[in-house]
Amino acid sequence: MGKKEPIPDVTSESKSNGVKQSKTNGTTNGTTNSHPVVRFSEKEDPYERDKLHSKYWRSLQSLKPVRLTKRKCPAPVDNANVFSFITFSWLTQTIVAAKNNLTPEDIPPLSKYDASQSSSERLYRLYDDEANKINGVPSIRRAVFRYIRTRMIASSIAVTISVTLAFAGPAFLVSRLIGFSDQVNPSVGYGIGLVCGLGCTEFGRSLLFATFWAINYRTAIRARAGVLTMVFKKIAR
Repeated sequence: MGKKEPIPDVTSESKSNGVKQSKTNGTTNGTTNSHPVVRFSEKEDPYERDKLHSKYWRSLQSLKPVRLTKRKCPAPVDNANVFSFITFSWLTQTIVAAKNNLTPEDIPPLSKYDASQSSSERLYRLYDDEANKINGVPSIRRAVFRYIRTRMIASSIAVTISVTLAFAGPAFLVSRLIGFSDQVNPSVGYGIGLVCGLGCTEFGRSLLFATFWAINYRTAIRARAGVLTMVFKKIAR
């Protein structure tokens, strides 16, 4: 009988070929080039600092009027200041590129927190918590509500103040401005104050109403990604 030939070790070779194939196809961990999620090592990962802070730290960075951080995130929305976040000016380069010929390289990378992986992991964790609380009978409705609760409260506060300012301007300032115009010897300083107050209320109303939509848009993106990924995993079982 002849000697048996040794079986070659193809594990490492197949793994390397799989990695090469995924790179050539433009796919890494289920994400395509159209919406890439850039991944880093631990030393250069700009999201690594988030683990040292609370879970709201990254979102609160968007409230800064100026962002001076040296470690830029690949997703421009994570580098945006409060005015850029509210007005969506972080999409300016993409819109300018769309006027000529928009390519997949012009589309900004997807934020780590908007990706389906992080969204579904958090939703799964809340879903399991519901199962432990309600005698092993989880509710996806309660899990989703807990998922969006904080951001929903923040957006509700913003739209409430916006509606209040929209009512306060015409109800108080405009009526006083009309009465000021009927005065025989009006005070110039008082009139300037009314005009400045009316301008501030309108500016604040517009700013807070835009904040309401900016927060809700991103909340909807995360909730949709988490729910669809969760449903897909259950169907694939």
